Amino acid sequence: MTDEYPPLILENKVYYCVECGKCSSICPMNRGEGGISPRRIVKKILEKHEIEVIKDLWLYSCLICGLCDDVCPSTISFTTLIRELRRRALESGTRKLCSQSGEILQLGGMMTLPSLKQNRLDWLPKDVKISKKGDTMYFVGCLPYFDEIFKDLEPKTLDIARGTLKILNAAGIKPVVSNNERCCGHDQLWCGDTATFKILAKQNIEHFKELGIKKLIVSCPECYETILQYYPKFIGELDFELVYISDFISELIDEGKLKMKHAGAAVTYHDPCSLGRHLEIYDSPRKVITNIENISLAEMPENKEGGPCCGVSAWITCDSKSQEMQMNRLKEVMSVGAEKMVTSCPKCLIHFLCALKKRPKENNKYKGLDVIDLVQLVSSTMENPSGGKQ
Repeated sequence: MTDEYPPLILENKVYYCVECGKCSSICPMNRGEGGISPRRIVKKILEKHEIEVIKDLWLYSCLICGLCDDVCPSTISFTTLIRELRRRALESGTRKLCSQSGEILQLGGMMTLPSLKQNRLDWLPKDVKISKKGDTMYFVGCLPYFDEIFKDLEPKTLDIARGTLKILNAAGIKPVVSNNERCCGHDQLWCGDTATFKILAKQNIEHFKELGIKKLIVSCPECYETILQYYPKFIGELDFELVYISDFISELIDEGKLKMKHAGAAVTYHDPCSLGRHLEIYDSPRKVITNIENISLAEMPENKEGGPCCGVSAWITCDSKSQEMQMNRLKEVMSVGAEKMVTSCPKCLIHFLCALKKRPKENNKYKGLDVIDLVQLVSSTMENPSGGKQ
């Protein structure tokens, strides 16, 4: 029977759909007027209306949050289907103008140029130790560009990079930080631009080999997921160890190499989709937070597997529904009495800061609420081996 289906359906096992509707009922973008429905998309594909699907711009409304994948009793990966549909849409000439006028995606495209000369290390603090050569590298990602593009929000995402280096130095590691790394390609992949993604991935892999890297430490969950899951799929198996920063910090705590103090605060933790549902890393960020002295972690009702998306994916869609999701999440933060929302994703950080700063009528409700990255929190509270603040 499956022989009757085209490859798109076979490769993604869409024919397993039993039309239970669980995917559509949980989809945050299926609420209100004009909502998208994963089940409707699947039905149109099964009815061989692929052309209609890839020409409709609501194909780009999907957040790739993975909630639908988690609840599907037939284990269909709707997110994988969406990625493939977007690739086909792009090839057919359908393209959606992304937020920030596509500036960030254009940066990724520019980085594919072999002759590109970047100047992306001006942010390096004078008091951190790095190496030109070595077997351990810190992959910075697009943090240097985020701070510039979103300067009006003052996200200070480069503090994540600076904090990561301080943590690595505290562990006795002087990592390689390269001026020639490229964007990991996450956004290009999920926007359907597989060709650009492959070029970026290949350039990074070749660069790691040139440097002799054996361990790559990453502080962005999307970079981590992309290198871990999609580089092997599209480029080839990794010949280095890939480590996410919260797991690394957790190991330092276990080994007694890192202690953190805090004046006292109530915080809550927001699970990024790529780190949580996609990779099931829930424990290490929470372990890190609860090992900071005089700090209390208050869980929001929707957490871990059930945690909502920050409302924007791959810089594609930022609309009223996205903003509604962000404000609902901030209300949840306030409901548990937290003074800070901690997350592990620079994009989540940017999107929630945008919600706080671009909604002046709502500002008084959230006065005093801070949004901070996990690494920013750790680096601001850590002690060095001699007991002094870093």
